Amino acid sequence: MSRRGKGAPTFGFLAVDKPSGPTSHDIVAEARRALRIRKVGHTGTLDPFATGLLLLAAGAATRLIEYLGPLEKEYVATARLGETTDTLDPEGDSVFVSDGWQKLNWEQVEAALNSFVGQMDQMPPVFSAKKIGGESAHRRARRGEDVELQPSPVSIHEIELLSLSLPEVTFRLRCSTGTYVRSIARDLGERLGVGAYLSALRRTAIGSFRVEDALAPTDLGDPERVASGLLSPRQALQHLPGLEIGETEFQRLGQGQSLAHTDVVSDLNPANPATRAPGPLVVHSPGWSNRVVIAEWKTSEGADPYPSKRSAQEDARDDGAGAREETHIGDEIHRREGTDTPDTPDTPDTPERGGEASVALRPLKVVGDD
Repeated sequence: MSRRGKGAPTFGFLAVDKPSGPTSHDIVAEARRALRIRKVGHTGTLDPFATGLLLLAAGAATRLIEYLGPLEKEYVATARLGETTDTLDPEGDSVFVSDGWQKLNWEQVEAALNSFVGQMDQMPPVFSAKKIGGESAHRRARRGEDVELQPSPVSIHEIELLSLSLPEVTFRLRCSTGTYVRSIARDLGERLGVGAYLSALRRTAIGSFRVEDALAPTDLGDPERVASGLLSPRQALQHLPGLEIGETEFQRLGQGQSLAHTDVVSDLNPANPATRAPGPLVVHSPGWSNRVVIAEWKTSEGADPYPSKRSAQEDARDDGAGAREETHIGDEIHRREGTDTPDTPDTPDTPERGGEASVALRPLKVVGDD
């Protein structure tokens, strides 16, 4: 028996344009009040002084946060040259002052910024959510304790100098998750030899989510506006391959049953990459508008059904491309193995009965109405 949608979803994702001042948890609390549910979380914090895109998950959608945390981020940032603070932002105490910025020009600053593009090991700020023995580094730092952190691998995909009004430098950057823009400002000051701290920060994008499409801060006081702004999991997870299957098969998958590859793809266009894509898929069915299943292709033994893809990923890790990342989501740390995404191999042949293990679609998470 199929289950039809019943009006507005009771779960989903919410994009909010956070103002300067409130913490990310303050915005979460406002969303909880507007939606009248307790289960609301975020996919990554913004410091109180920062503004811009904050992506929230409500209700059952909180179970999907891990699939949004790794998305690349885009920021517009302003660094103030000639001074460094202990927190690397305007709220800290000054620890270094220099007037060397007066001799700098556009070419020098632009060259220093461009030197960040690529992969690097970044030292996080002492005042950060990085954990030391299960406790946030900033808590130890505020008690006056010595804090020793290890550098983390990050990637700066693009950086562009937007304006130079010395001593302030404004730039745009696209970066991997886990990148601290405060550290970019600190390192920029060090490379220019004048010191710097991050004086302003605005997050403009998370993956395909844009701040222009987000709810304004004042909208959080309007429960109807907040409810109408909820995005479905399918909308939020568009960066993952999508697979539409029949109602009967979808119901079986939602009950925890694996589906044979041949049963799932027999009526689908074989050119659809989701019929052979490695990693998580967003599976849905027209008769279940308020439910999605996150699934993946596996052999009956649980091994990767795409050995050529597996080999490419192992090669990438050997080359150092698959660095271990930490993504801070709420008060938790989620770890994952990063991998490159080589070209997708041709659709594998389904093994004969009695031969090698068959390929099946295995459910990972079921989210939405029963």
